[in-house]
Amino acid sequence: METMELRNGRDMLSMQRLTFGAGGFDDYAKRDAYFALLDIYYDEFGGRSFDTARMYCDWVPGGDGVSERVLGEWIHAREAAGRLRRQEIVVTTKGGHPRHEDMHGSRLDSESLTYDLMTSLETLQLPYVDVYLLHRDCPSVPVSEIMPTLDSFVRDGKIRFLGVSNWRVERIAEANRYAIEHGLTPFSVSQISFSLARSTPQQYGDDTLVCMNDHEYAWYLSNDFPVMAFSAQAKGFFSKLIAGEAVTPKINSRFLTDENLARLERVRAVATAKGVSPAAVAMAYLMENPVRTSAIFSCRTPAQLRDTLSASQVHLGEDCVRFLDAGSPLIF
Repeated sequence: METMELRNGRDMLSMQRLTFGAGGFDDYAKRDAYFALLDIYYDEFGGRSFDTARMYCDWVPGGDGVSERVLGEWIHAREAAGRLRRQEIVVTTKGGHPRHEDMHGSRLDSESLTYDLMTSLETLQLPYVDVYLLHRDCPSVPVSEIMPTLDSFVRDGKIRFLGVSNWRVERIAEANRYAIEHGLTPFSVSQISFSLARSTPQQYGDDTLVCMNDHEYAWYLSNDFPVMAFSAQAKGFFSKLIAGEAVTPKINSRFLTDENLARLERVRAVATAKGVSPAAVAMAYLMENPVRTSAIFSCRTPAQLRDTLSASQVHLGEDCVRFLDAGSPLIF
């Protein structure tokens, strides 16, 4: 599976272009089923990159901490069986998420970040994580109050690489300037809502999200700054509509636009011409994008998982990526 490199000025990390997202692990009673999905990714496809977060599923009764707990237990079980080496996998988690009742409130203070990180490490049963992301930004908090705390985590060996989720590019640039000027660890990766189906924070109904747009994209491209794409499959928007399946009101509100319907027809054309699934086309678009991208996916069944991971065997080429993106002429 293809990889992309993260750098922090002292070290380098290879992250695969398809990252298993454990955000859907919300019921500990389904642990064995979750283990089976992780095994398919790891054993059948050589998957080595995993994403979770401290706050995942805490809105579901009994779901608080399940995502990190299951992933950590799977790592330990497979390591104990000699099927996995911790040094060969990349574990990403996130902290600093505001409380759900106050999404514009900040939890980027040192005490909150320390609590979230230490709770994550305890739940994962790991002495460190490879990548740690701040799950939301609070622009009123100066970067000078954030970066020293994060740097101390790196120097203490708790984190290898730093990143952000749902930060605008101006704040990333500001934070990294400050870090470099003061000899601190900079951010190495950004997690952002990014898929072939475009959306906006307004369509999501959450103005604390950051979605890829032309402005953000231009900065990532010109600065060669890697991203992790969440909502990479747009909740199955292309797959479901092409298959003639009903889509939920949430999918409609987020992705049903004239622009995305035009892209759907291009996905249909590429999938037919190449003999692959729409899901594979949508994921391959991100894997081969000019902006270095690791696409985060979540699946509930082995069939969905294998369909998504078939993207690792698909080669689109630059012309096809441009065709999917903007309808540029393409001869199949």
